[in-house]
Amino acid sequence: MQNRSNIKKLREEVTELYYFYQDLHSSPNKDLLRKSHLEAKFNNDSISLQETLRLYKKLKDHFKEPAILQIDKIKPIMVNVDGDSLMKSLYKIARQTWSMPFNKGYGRRLRYVVYDEFHESVIGIIGLQSPPADLACRDNLFDFSNVNKLDMINRTMDIFSLGSIPPYSAILGGKLVAGLAGSKTICKDYKEKYANHQTLIEQKELSNDLVALTTTSAFGKSSIYNRLKFKDKLIAEPIGYTKGFGNLHLESIYPRLIELLKEHDLYTAGGYGNGPKQRWQNMTRALHLLNLPNSYSRHGVHREVYLYRLRASLEEGMAGGKFGKKIALSEKEYSKYWLDRWAKPRALRNTDWQLMSTESYILNALGSKANSSQ
Repeated sequence: MQNRSNIKKLREEVTELYYFYQDLHSSPNKDLLRKSHLEAKFNNDSISLQETLRLYKKLKDHFKEPAILQIDKIKPIMVNVDGDSLMKSLYKIARQTWSMPFNKGYGRRLRYVVYDEFHESVIGIIGLQSPPADLACRDNLFDFSNVNKLDMINRTMDIFSLGSIPPYSAILGGKLVAGLAGSKTICKDYKEKYANHQTLIEQKELSNDLVALTTTSAFGKSSIYNRLKFKDKLIAEPIGYTKGFGNLHLESIYPRLIELLKEHDLYTAGGYGNGPKQRWQNMTRALHLLNLPNSYSRHGVHREVYLYRLRASLEEGMAGGKFGKKIALSEKEYSKYWLDRWAKPRALRNTDWQLMSTESYILNALGSKANSSQ
Protein backbone atom coordinates (compact mmCIF):
# COMPACT_ATOMS: atom_id res chain seq x y z
CA MET A 1 0.00 0.00 0.00
CA GLN A 2 1.16 3.47 -0.71
CA ASN A 3 1.60 5.33 2.56
CA ARG A 4 0.87 8.99 3.06
CA SER A 5 4.44 10.06 2.35
CA ASN A 6 4.40 8.27 -1.01
CA ILE A 7 1.08 9.87 -1.90
CA LYS A 8 2.45 13.26 -0.90
CA LYS A 9 5.53 12.69 -3.07
CA LEU A 10 3.35 11.64 -6.00
CA ARG A 11 1.19 14.73 -5.55
CA GLU A 12 4.30 16.93 -5.62
CA GLU A 13 5.60 15.22 -8.78
CA VAL A 14 2.29 15.69 -10.60
CA THR A 15 2.28 19.35 -9.62
CA GLU A 16 5.88 19.81 -10.78
CA LEU A 17 5.15 18.17 -14.15
CA TYR A 18 2.03 20.26 -14.61
CA TYR A 19 3.89 23.53 -14.13
CA PHE A 20 6.83 22.35 -16.24
CA TYR A 21 4.48 21.88 -19.20
CA GLN A 22 2.69 25.17 -18.58
CA ASP A 23 6.06 26.91 -18.91
CA LEU A 24 6.64 25.11 -22.21
CA HIS A 25 3.22 26.16 -23.46
CA SER A 26 4.16 29.80 -24.06
CA SER A 27 7.22 28.84 -26.13
CA PRO A 28 7.17 25.12 -27.05
CA ASN A 29 10.60 23.50 -26.96
CA LYS A 30 10.58 20.21 -28.86
CA ASP A 31 13.92 19.10 -27.41
CA LEU A 32 12.62 19.45 -23.86
CA LEU A 33 9.44 17.62 -24.81
CA ARG A 34 11.44 14.77 -26.31
CA LYS A 35 13.55 14.59 -23.15
CA SER A 36 10.40 14.31 -21.08
CA HIS A 37 9.10 11.53 -23.35
CA LEU A 38 12.40 9.67 -23.09
CA GLU A 39 12.16 9.73 -19.30
CA ALA A 40 8.67 8.25 -19.57
CA LYS A 41 9.91 5.63 -22.01
CA PHE A 42 12.78 4.49 -19.79
CA ASN A 43 10.57 4.51 -16.68
CA ASN A 44 7.91 2.31 -18.26
CA ASP A 45 8.29 -1.07 -16.59
CA SER A 46 5.91 -2.70 -19.07
CA ILE A 47 8.45 -2.24 -21.86
CA SER A 48 11.64 -4.30 -21.83
CA LEU A 49 14.34 -2.40 -23.67
CA GLN A 50 16.78 -5.23 -23.03
CA GLU A 51 14.42 -7.62 -24.78
CA THR A 52 14.13 -5.20 -27.71
CA LEU A 53 17.92 -4.94 -27.87
CA ARG A 54 18.27 -8.73 -28.03
CA LEU A 55 15.65 -8.79 -30.75
CA TYR A 56 17.50 -6.12 -32.72
CA LYS A 57 20.82 -8.01 -32.54
CA LYS A 58 19.07 -11.08 -33.87
CA LEU A 59 17.39 -9.18 -36.72
CA LYS A 60 19.86 -6.36 -37.40
CA ASP A 61 20.27 -7.43 -41.04
CA HIS A 62 16.83 -5.90 -41.62
CA PHE A 63 18.13 -2.46 -40.61
CA LYS A 64 20.62 -1.51 -43.31
CA GLU A 65 23.41 1.02 -43.12
CA PRO A 66 23.27 4.00 -45.53
CA ALA A 67 26.48 2.99 -47.32
CA ILE A 68 24.74 0.11 -49.10
CA LEU A 69 21.60 2.03 -50.03
CA GLN A 70 21.01 2.54 -53.76
CA ILE A 71 18.37 5.25 -53.93
CA ASP A 72 17.11 4.29 -57.41
CA LYS A 73 16.60 0.70 -56.27
CA ILE A 74 14.43 1.39 -53.21
CA LYS A 75 11.24 -0.66 -53.54
CA PRO A 76 8.74 0.06 -50.74
CA ILE A 77 6.05 -2.47 -49.88
CA MET A 78 3.50 -2.47 -47.06
CA VAL A 79 3.46 -5.60 -44.92
CA ASN A 80 0.58 -6.20 -42.50
CA VAL A 81 2.09 -7.56 -39.28
CA ASP A 82 -0.97 -9.69 -38.42
CA GLY A 83 0.10 -13.32 -38.42
CA ASP A 84 3.70 -12.45 -39.33
CA SER A 85 6.04 -12.92 -36.36
CA LEU A 86 9.06 -11.47 -38.17
CA MET A 87 7.24 -8.28 -39.11
CA LYS A 88 5.79 -7.95 -35.60
CA SER A 89 9.34 -8.04 -34.25
CA LEU A 90 10.58 -5.50 -36.79
CA TYR A 91 7.63 -3.22 -35.97
CA LYS A 92 8.46 -3.43 -32.27
CA ILE A 93 12.13 -2.60 -32.78
CA ALA A 94 11.40 0.38 -35.03
CA ARG A 95 8.75 1.74 -32.67
CA GLN A 96 11.07 1.53 -29.68
CA THR A 97 13.62 3.81 -31.33
CA TRP A 98 11.36 6.85 -30.91
CA SER A 99 11.17 9.12 -27.88
CA MET A 100 7.38 8.88 -27.54
CA PRO A 101 6.34 6.27 -24.93
CA PHE A 102 5.19 2.96 -26.42
CA ASN A 103 1.47 2.64 -27.10
CA LYS A 104 -0.20 -0.59 -28.21
CA GLY A 105 -3.25 1.23 -29.51
CA TYR A 106 -6.84 0.40 -28.66
CA GLY A 107 -9.95 -1.09 -30.24
CA ARG A 108 -9.66 -1.93 -33.92
CA ARG A 109 -6.04 -2.06 -35.00
CA LEU A 110 -4.04 -2.36 -38.20
CA ARG A 111 -0.24 -2.32 -38.11
CA TYR A 112 2.26 -2.28 -40.96
CA VAL A 113 5.96 -2.38 -41.60
CA VAL A 114 6.92 -0.34 -44.65
CA TYR A 115 9.71 -2.49 -46.03
CA ASP A 116 12.30 -1.95 -48.75
CA GLU A 117 11.96 -5.16 -50.74
CA PHE A 118 15.13 -4.60 -52.77
CA HIS A 119 17.46 -3.87 -49.84
CA GLU A 120 15.52 -6.11 -47.41
CA SER A 121 15.39 -3.30 -44.88
CA VAL A 122 12.82 -1.59 -42.65
CA ILE A 123 11.81 1.88 -43.86
CA GLY A 124 9.22 2.69 -41.21
CA ILE A 125 5.96 1.68 -39.57
CA ILE A 126 2.26 2.58 -39.56
CA GLY A 127 -0.14 1.87 -36.69
CA LEU A 128 -3.88 2.56 -36.81
CA GLN A 129 -6.47 2.22 -34.06
CA SER A 130 -10.09 3.08 -33.26
CA PRO A 131 -10.69 6.85 -33.45
CA PRO A 132 -11.43 9.05 -30.43
CA ALA A 133 -15.17 9.42 -29.89
CA ASP A 134 -14.79 13.16 -29.40
CA LEU A 135 -12.38 15.34 -31.33
CA ALA A 136 -13.70 18.88 -31.65
CA CYS A 137 -11.90 20.04 -34.80
CA ARG A 138 -12.95 16.85 -36.62
CA ASP A 139 -16.52 16.85 -35.34
CA ASN A 140 -17.02 20.49 -36.34
CA LEU A 141 -16.47 19.55 -39.99
CA PHE A 142 -19.51 17.30 -40.16
CA ASP A 143 -23.28 17.50 -39.68
CA PHE A 144 -24.38 14.68 -37.39
CA SER A 145 -27.89 16.04 -36.79
CA ASN A 146 -29.65 13.26 -38.74
CA VAL A 147 -27.30 10.37 -37.93
CA ASN A 148 -25.75 8.61 -34.97
CA LYS A 149 -22.40 10.38 -34.58
CA LEU A 150 -20.60 7.34 -33.18
CA ASP A 151 -21.77 5.18 -36.09
CA MET A 152 -20.18 7.65 -38.49
CA ILE A 153 -16.97 8.06 -36.49
CA ASN A 154 -16.62 4.27 -36.42
CA ARG A 155 -16.20 4.37 -40.19
CA THR A 156 -12.84 6.05 -39.62
CA MET A 157 -9.56 5.12 -37.93
CA ASP A 158 -6.84 7.06 -36.16
CA ILE A 159 -3.11 6.87 -36.94
CA PHE A 160 -1.50 6.45 -33.53
CA SER A 161 2.03 5.49 -34.59
CA LEU A 162 3.82 6.47 -37.79
CA GLY A 163 7.34 7.27 -38.85
CA SER A 164 10.54 6.33 -40.58
CA ILE A 165 13.93 5.25 -39.24
CA PRO A 166 17.50 5.73 -40.54
CA PRO A 167 18.79 5.74 -43.14
CA TYR A 168 15.41 6.34 -44.84
CA SER A 169 14.36 9.08 -42.43
CA ALA A 170 17.28 11.17 -43.71
CA ILE A 171 15.86 11.09 -47.25
CA LEU A 172 12.35 12.01 -46.07
CA GLY A 173 11.14 8.47 -45.55
CA GLY A 174 8.54 9.93 -43.19
CA LYS A 175 6.80 11.45 -46.22
CA LEU A 176 6.67 8.00 -47.82
CA VAL A 177 5.20 6.30 -44.76
CA ALA A 178 2.69 9.10 -44.14
CA GLY A 179 1.45 8.95 -47.72
CA LEU A 180 1.09 5.17 -47.65
CA ALA A 181 -1.18 5.50 -44.61
CA GLY A 182 -3.81 6.75 -47.05
CA SER A 183 -3.40 3.87 -49.50
CA LYS A 184 -5.83 1.39 -51.01
CA THR A 185 -3.90 -1.36 -49.22
CA ILE A 186 -5.12 -0.17 -45.83
CA CYS A 187 -8.70 0.21 -47.07
CA LYS A 188 -8.63 -3.34 -48.45
CA ASP A 189 -7.15 -4.84 -45.28
CA TYR A 190 -9.66 -2.97 -43.13
CA LYS A 191 -12.57 -4.36 -45.12
CA GLU A 192 -11.20 -7.91 -44.94
CA LYS A 193 -10.54 -7.74 -41.20
CA TYR A 194 -13.58 -5.87 -39.95
CA ALA A 195 -16.41 -6.50 -42.43
CA ASN A 196 -19.57 -7.43 -40.51
CA HIS A 197 -17.81 -7.17 -37.14
CA GLN A 198 -19.53 -5.51 -34.19
CA THR A 199 -18.17 -2.79 -31.96
CA LEU A 200 -17.70 -4.23 -28.48
CA ILE A 201 -18.92 -1.12 -26.68
CA GLU A 202 -22.01 -0.27 -28.74
CA GLN A 203 -22.62 -3.80 -30.10
CA LYS A 204 -23.27 -2.32 -33.54
CA GLU A 205 -22.11 -3.71 -36.84
CA LEU A 206 -19.24 -1.85 -38.44
CA SER A 207 -19.42 -0.54 -41.97
CA ASN A 208 -17.37 -2.53 -44.47
CA ASP A 209 -15.57 0.53 -45.84
CA LEU A 210 -13.03 2.85 -44.29
CA VAL A 211 -13.86 6.44 -45.29
CA ALA A 212 -11.29 8.61 -43.49
CA LEU A 213 -8.31 8.72 -41.14
CA THR A 214 -7.28 11.22 -38.52
CA THR A 215 -3.96 11.78 -36.81
CA THR A 216 -2.22 14.30 -34.59
CA SER A 217 1.33 15.58 -34.65
CA ALA A 218 3.67 14.58 -31.83
CA PHE A 219 4.84 18.12 -31.02
CA GLY A 220 2.75 21.00 -32.33
CA LYS A 221 3.10 21.30 -36.11
CA SER A 222 4.37 18.27 -38.05
CA SER A 223 7.12 18.33 -40.67
CA ILE A 224 5.94 14.93 -41.94
CA TYR A 225 2.26 15.76 -42.52
CA ASN A 226 2.77 19.41 -43.45
CA ARG A 227 2.24 19.95 -47.21
CA LEU A 228 2.01 16.20 -47.78
CA LYS A 229 0.74 15.82 -51.35
CA PHE A 230 0.41 13.37 -54.19
CA LYS A 231 0.80 15.58 -57.26
CA ASP A 232 -1.88 18.26 -56.70
CA LYS A 233 -3.87 16.26 -54.15
CA LEU A 234 -3.46 17.20 -50.49
CA ILE A 235 -3.18 13.93 -48.56
CA ALA A 236 -3.17 15.10 -44.94
CA GLU A 237 -5.49 18.08 -44.49
CA PRO A 238 -4.80 20.26 -41.41
CA ILE A 239 -8.13 20.81 -39.64
CA GLY A 240 -7.17 22.39 -36.32
CA TYR A 241 -5.42 21.72 -33.04
CA THR A 242 -6.14 19.67 -29.95
CA LYS A 243 -7.06 21.61 -26.82
CA GLY A 244 -3.97 20.58 -24.88
CA PHE A 245 -5.53 18.10 -22.46
CA GLY A 246 -4.47 14.52 -21.78
CA ASN A 247 -1.78 12.55 -19.98
CA LEU A 248 1.17 13.58 -22.16
CA HIS A 249 2.83 15.40 -19.26
CA LEU A 250 2.25 12.56 -16.81
CA GLU A 251 3.56 9.66 -18.91
CA SER A 252 6.71 9.31 -16.80
CA ILE A 253 4.68 8.61 -13.64
CA TYR A 254 1.59 7.07 -15.22
CA PRO A 255 2.50 3.52 -14.03
CA ARG A 256 2.61 4.80 -10.44
CA LEU A 257 -0.75 6.51 -10.84
CA ILE A 258 -2.12 3.17 -12.01
CA GLU A 259 -0.76 1.45 -8.90
CA LEU A 260 -2.51 4.06 -6.77
CA LEU A 261 -5.81 3.38 -8.54
CA LYS A 262 -5.42 -0.38 -8.21
CA GLU A 263 -4.94 -0.05 -4.46
CA HIS A 264 -8.27 1.77 -4.28
CA ASP A 265 -9.97 -0.59 -6.75
CA LEU A 266 -10.55 2.29 -9.18
CA TYR A 267 -8.41 1.19 -12.11
CA THR A 268 -9.98 0.60 -15.54
CA ALA A 269 -7.90 -1.67 -17.75
CA GLY A 270 -7.38 -0.91 -21.42
CA GLY A 271 -8.25 -3.17 -24.31
CA TYR A 272 -11.38 -4.21 -26.13
CA GLY A 273 -14.68 -3.23 -24.57
CA ASN A 274 -13.46 -0.34 -22.45
CA GLY A 275 -13.07 2.27 -25.17
CA PRO A 276 -10.36 4.86 -25.88
CA LYS A 277 -11.16 7.04 -22.89
CA GLN A 278 -9.85 4.66 -20.23
CA ARG A 279 -6.48 6.43 -19.85
CA TRP A 280 -8.25 9.76 -19.44
CA GLN A 281 -10.62 8.25 -16.87
CA ASN A 282 -7.74 6.72 -14.95
CA MET A 283 -5.87 10.00 -14.89
CA THR A 284 -8.83 12.07 -13.64
CA ARG A 285 -9.54 9.51 -10.91
CA ALA A 286 -5.90 9.60 -9.84
CA LEU A 287 -5.97 13.41 -9.67
CA HIS A 288 -9.06 13.19 -7.48
CA LEU A 289 -7.37 10.68 -5.15
CA LEU A 290 -4.38 13.01 -4.89
CA ASN A 291 -6.71 15.91 -4.10
CA LEU A 292 -5.56 17.81 -7.19
CA PRO A 293 -7.82 19.83 -9.52
CA ASN A 294 -8.97 18.48 -12.89
CA SER A 295 -7.15 21.41 -14.49
CA TYR A 296 -3.93 19.45 -13.88
CA SER A 297 -4.96 17.25 -16.81
CA ARG A 298 -3.96 20.12 -19.10
CA HIS A 299 -0.46 19.77 -20.58
CA GLY A 300 -0.85 22.74 -22.91
CA VAL A 301 0.73 21.13 -25.99
CA HIS A 302 -1.61 21.89 -28.86
CA ARG A 303 -1.07 19.13 -31.41
CA GLU A 304 -2.09 19.76 -34.98
CA VAL A 305 -4.84 17.46 -36.25
CA TYR A 306 -4.86 16.12 -39.82
CA LEU A 307 -7.61 14.47 -41.84
CA TYR A 308 -7.12 11.90 -44.61
CA ARG A 309 -10.10 11.79 -46.97
CA LEU A 310 -10.56 8.32 -48.47
CA ARG A 311 -13.87 9.11 -50.17
CA ALA A 312 -14.70 12.02 -52.49
CA SER A 313 -17.88 13.21 -50.72
CA LEU A 314 -16.91 12.80 -47.09
CA GLU A 315 -19.09 15.59 -45.65
CA GLU A 316 -22.17 14.31 -47.48
CA GLY A 317 -21.51 10.75 -46.36
CA MET A 318 -20.95 11.66 -42.72
CA ALA A 319 -24.30 13.47 -42.79
CA GLY A 320 -26.05 10.28 -43.87
CA GLY A 321 -25.76 10.58 -47.65
CA LYS A 322 -23.41 8.93 -50.14
CA PHE A 323 -19.67 9.00 -49.58
CA GLY A 324 -18.84 9.17 -53.27
CA LYS A 325 -16.01 7.43 -55.09
CA LYS A 326 -12.99 5.91 -53.40
CA ILE A 327 -9.94 8.16 -53.60
CA ALA A 328 -7.31 6.24 -51.61
CA LEU A 329 -3.84 6.21 -53.14
CA SER A 330 -2.14 3.45 -55.09
CA GLU A 331 0.72 2.08 -53.01
CA LYS A 332 2.91 1.61 -56.08
CA GLU A 333 2.16 5.00 -57.66
CA TYR A 334 2.71 6.95 -54.47
CA SER A 335 5.97 5.12 -53.73
CA LYS A 336 7.33 6.09 -57.15
CA TYR A 337 6.14 9.67 -56.66
CA TRP A 338 7.89 9.84 -53.28
CA LEU A 339 11.12 8.55 -54.79
CA ASP A 340 11.14 11.23 -57.51
CA ARG A 341 9.64 14.09 -55.50
CA TRP A 342 11.43 13.71 -52.16
CA ALA A 343 13.99 10.93 -51.83
CA LYS A 344 16.23 11.53 -54.85
CA PRO A 345 16.40 15.34 -54.51
CA ARG A 346 17.13 15.12 -50.77
CA ALA A 347 19.84 12.48 -51.27
CA LEU A 348 21.58 14.65 -53.88
CA ARG A 349 21.17 17.91 -51.99
CA ASN A 350 22.51 16.68 -48.67
CA THR A 351 24.98 13.80 -48.74
CA ASP A 352 25.63 13.82 -44.98
CA TRP A 353 23.01 11.10 -44.53
CA GLN A 354 25.55 8.62 -45.95
CA LEU A 355 27.79 9.18 -42.92
CA MET A 356 25.21 8.22 -40.31
CA SER A 357 25.14 4.85 -38.57
CA THR A 358 21.85 2.99 -38.34
CA GLU A 359 23.23 0.69 -35.67
CA SER A 360 24.46 3.56 -33.50
CA TYR A 361 21.11 5.28 -33.82
CA ILE A 362 19.18 2.21 -32.70
CA LEU A 363 21.52 1.36 -29.82
CA ASN A 364 21.43 4.94 -28.60
CA ALA A 365 17.64 5.08 -28.92
CA LEU A 366 17.27 1.97 -26.77
CA GLY A 367 19.15 3.85 -24.09
CA SER A 368 21.62 3.22 -21.29
CA LYS A 369 19.29 0.84 -19.47
CA ALA A 370 19.47 -1.57 -22.39
CA ASN A 371 23.15 -1.03 -23.09
CA SER A 372 24.16 -1.45 -19.45
CA SER A 373 23.28 -5.13 -19.61
CA GLN A 374 25.98 -5.84 -22.19
